[in-house]
Parts: sequence; C-alpha cells; structure tokens
Amino acid sequence: IDDGVVDKGEWDSLNEIAYQFRVTLMTFLNLISRVYCLPEKSDARECAAPGALANNSSSMEK
Repeated sequence: IDDGVVDKGEWDSLNEIAYQFRVTLMTFLNLISRVYCLPEKSDARECAAPGALANNSSSMEK
C-alpha cells in the first residue's frame, strides 16, 4: 500500500480486516440492543409454523 498500489494480497488482507470489523460491530450492537432496548411485545403464535401446534394454541391458554 505504501507504493500507492493495492495488490491482491493487500486487498484480501483489507477485506478480512473489514469483515472482522463488521462482525465485531454487529455483535456489539446486538449486545447493546439487548441491554438498553425494551423487548417487542408480540403474540408468539403469529410466528408459529402452520399446523397442529399453531392451531391448537387455545389449549395452551389455560
């Protein structure tokens, strides 16, 4: 890079560094959101797969 030209090896190294940075940033943001953000209030049955379990939800409300 010092010569003003980025060769393939340098490019691959920069891409790896950028990837690791993105992973670290997303992990950090995920942890921060778990600590400081309120959980969403939603009905979990909306996310259930269709079938007997989702259709038989009334028995779970006892």
